[in-house]
Amino acid sequence: MSAGARGALFVAAMLVGCAALDEGPSGAGGDGGPGDLARDGGGGLADAGVPSIDAGAAEPSPGVPADPDRSGDFSEAPPSGVDGAGDVAGRRSCYDGADNDGEGGEDCEDPGCEGLASCCVGDGDCCGPDPAAVALGGSYVGCADAESCLRAEDVPFGEGVRGSARGIVPAGDAGGDGGFAFGAFDLSTRRVVLDAGIDPATECGVGCLETLGVGVGVAAPPSGSGQVVSASVALVYAGARDEVGLQLGDRLVRRVAREGATEWGLVLRPTGAVALTRGGVSVVEVAGAFAPGPAVGLVYGRSRNPGATAPAPVALASLGVETELCDVPGTWRERRALGQTGEAPSLARRDGETWIAWAEAGALRVAREGVEGALERLEGPVVDAAWAAGGVGDPELWPGEEGWELYFTARGADGTSEIGHAALGEGGWEVERLGIGGAAPTVAEAGDGTRVLLVRDAAAWRVYTGAGGAWAALGGSDLDVVTAPAEDEVLGGASLVVHDGAWQLHLARRRGTRWRVALYASDELVAWRPLGVGLEGDGEGFDRLGVRAVDVWAEGPRLEAVYVGDDGQGGAALGRTWRPATDQGSR
Repeated sequence: MSAGARGALFVAAMLVGCAALDEGPSGAGGDGGPGDLARDGGGGLADAGVPSIDAGAAEPSPGVPADPDRSGDFSEAPPSGVDGAGDVAGRRSCYDGADNDGEGGEDCEDPGCEGLASCCVGDGDCCGPDPAAVALGGSYVGCADAESCLRAEDVPFGEGVRGSARGIVPAGDAGGDGGFAFGAFDLSTRRVVLDAGIDPATECGVGCLETLGVGVGVAAPPSGSGQVVSASVALVYAGARDEVGLQLGDRLVRRVAREGATEWGLVLRPTGAVALTRGGVSVVEVAGAFAPGPAVGLVYGRSRNPGATAPAPVALASLGVETELCDVPGTWRERRALGQTGEAPSLARRDGETWIAWAEAGALRVAREGVEGALERLEGPVVDAAWAAGGVGDPELWPGEEGWELYFTARGADGTSEIGHAALGEGGWEVERLGIGGAAPTVAEAGDGTRVLLVRDAAAWRVYTGAGGAWAALGGSDLDVVTAPAEDEVLGGASLVVHDGAWQLHLARRRGTRWRVALYASDELVAWRPLGVGLEGDGEGFDRLGVRAVDVWAEGPRLEAVYVGDDGQGGAALGRTWRPATDQGSR
């Protein structure tokens, strides 16, 4: 249940959300997680590691596809000098920060790379069905009055709107706007497409009042005269110029001739990029146009007073609204303390039951999640400190086919460490050594059922595939290079999970006194893409200064995490959070 990374390129991520949009049953479906290697709860990066008994020497490998049906052929190399997702070298060209084929597309933006599942993570155009989507908009042609046009959830503001045979007419005047608000959007995790059918005003020359805006804003204005809308992003029709412009706050950044077109739209991406479309074709693209976060839809504008002989005002003939859920790192929400201290927490779900494991006072403990998230401890430790001469740590829960399993670090008196395994049977927990050297295990399963065990051994990553006594080492991974710490950095626990066809590795890193979790993605465990900060301290509470020892669980369009929060006062409170993330991403 964790993610892998490259270098120490950390990009600050914004934690914003519209929690109400994503309420629903908890998800599951990934892996447990390791502990903090640089603290007492972890194995320590200086562990020499016990030689592997059953795994054998690691041979170079094309890797293990997270989703064999999606990943394509990993053996065929792309043409020489072309960025592409063929063999390992081809996939590495998709993460090297260079436009190797000189065609203007760098890394995941290159057509030869965009098919990789790992390139879908954080992509504002690689999204899937939105489980929180609701019906909005519709056709407004033939509306006798505003009440018959608007949905019950639509909220008029300012001077409101009027109905007409041609559609909805904004009822604003020279003193202010009129319109209505529709829908609530979490722009930090959604791709939102707004399509407006605009029936333009007639006989509208210089000084004509007719305007119509369609977009999003932080909030809708109140009712009454004199209200002026300042949308965060909007397309604005101006009858006096017969143009449609892209409005960002108080700035009109671009105007485009209408040229007879009546179908206009906005594409809002969770990256903050926006596109203005005419007839379904993008005519203006602006990156970093807005700060992703909660927003409401806005229709607003001004029109001339109606009359039997007055020219026709601008009318909104139709409004189309489409939302898609994307996988955006850093959008974790609803953090809460679990009321328990410890190290290296792990979360997993089996048969609808959620368990959490952690290290406490040298032993490994497990609890069920009860009513309203309360932890109900199982009696006694799963593995006692005395089981290994140097103690135990880093529990990793796994929902095995036969029952619950727990992987962990067993430390020797000489400072070496190896991986232990416990399985819950009718007679209790049966504990054994796997004969694999290393510390802080994290476990995940590929789409074809291949189980993967990732450990740290002598300050290097080791990847094993299999189960039971038949583990085999996988060679050739770039993780040691991609996650290499800087001189003033320390690596902590990691968590590996499969989500939306990609391996995601969350890795705790400490620089100075601050812990944060970086995210890495891979299609096959060999070539890895760094994605910057995935989770960090939120500035207040039990995790105000940092987050470490994270463990992630994935199920459906949702990622859940347990972690150790750092409050700067020596606390080790266990916390929990979640974020929405598509599991059906496509472009």
